[in-house]
Amino acid sequence: MCDQWLGENGFVNFLDWALKNGYSEELTIDRIDNNGNYCPENCRWVTSLVQNNNSRHAKFIEYNGKKRSISEWARIIGISRDSLAKRLHMGWSIDKALSTPIDKRYSRKC
Repeated sequence: MCDQWLGENGFVNFLDWALKNGYSEELTIDRIDNNGNYCPENCRWVTSLVQNNNSRHAKFIEYNGKKRSISEWARIIGISRDSLAKRLHMGWSIDKALSTPIDKRYSRKC
């Protein structure tokens, strides 16, 4: 973390930056460069989805000319991220994994 956000006035400086840069309870702090420091020039407020996609662990799939994370594709096609990841782990082609609807017979009932 940068010196500006540490020390005696660190929290006040951080709070001032946060409020001037779009802070809201629905957002999380994200480093633009994952290898960089937590400092005003390298941080932003984003949704959890954006932050997850910015992770060095995010897996991306290209399909129909569009590159998106597994989480994004799952949201787009209406299945859980875990279901899509499992399909790919089981060796399904990207086309089959993204175009096969969920079999409602096996879905949980609440």
